[in-house]
Amino acid sequence: MRIHFQIKYWRAVGVVSAVATITVTAETLRVPPPLPPGADAAVASQAVPPPLPPSPVDNFRFWLKLSPAQRAPLLAKMSDTERKALEAKLATYDALSPDAQELRLRETQLHWQLLALMKLPAAQRTERLAQLPPENRRLVEDRLQQWDALPAAKQKTFLENEEVIGVYLELQETPLP
Repeated sequence: MRIHFQIKYWRAVGVVSAVATITVTAETLRVPPPLPPGADAAVASQAVPPPLPPSPVDNFRFWLKLSPAQRAPLLAKMSDTERKALEAKLATYDALSPDAQELRLRETQLHWQLLALMKLPAAQRTERLAQLPPENRRLVEDRLQQWDALPAAKQKTFLENEEVIGVYLELQETPLP
């Protein structure tokens, strides 16, 4: 038996794109012998979490490097909604100076890294923090200390409303006419 499907996901706000193809082939299940008592804890303590997934900022950097002529055929493959959202975000960044563009990209990268770690229990963050670039690690660690000091109920509320809070903060940065 063979199952094959493809997942395609685009999110305009953070410009996330991911395409995954998964193929599952049925085969005979082989069960290893049971582990001796206490071995589960030793194995679990040695387990290393998978690396962080590719950053949506890295994908957006790819789009920024393309000329308008190079972007056109790729944008044409998107739905109108996706294309318009990405074109608007690209126009915003294209209007920035290279330094301002880089600063904004770095802020977005830090936000993405921090949010991913905020969703993990504190005990599971150590290996993930080690995977961060050194220039970001200290900033993220400082913010996580502040996060851990919050009551669990406030953390839950924030994570449930994170996108709304982000829109609100963006509006606060936008000057009134």
